Amino acid sequence: MDRVSRRLGQVRYRDRQDRFSVAKLEKEEQSLERLCRWHRGLEIRDLFGAPAVAEAEQRLTACDLQLQDDTERAFRAAHGLDGEAGA
Repeated sequence: MDRVSRRLGQVRYRDRQDRFSVAKLEKEEQSLERLCRWHRGLEIRDLFGAPAVAEAEQRLTACDLQLQDDTERAFRAAHGLDGEAGA
């Protein structure tokens, strides 16, 4: 769960710094995909129903939503669509 928290913190930091680029967003997406695969593997092997599973899922979802938002804003900025309303 610490990895998920760190990843969310990094994404939010880049958000505050407006540090968006296609390469960075692709790297973040790959990292999130690795964390999701790792989480699914742990979930499969969790025979005792660890209570932190739900919290980890919520944090992974938060990371995914933040990444989607960052991707949308980076796309809009790259194409000069900053002032337009979302589709």
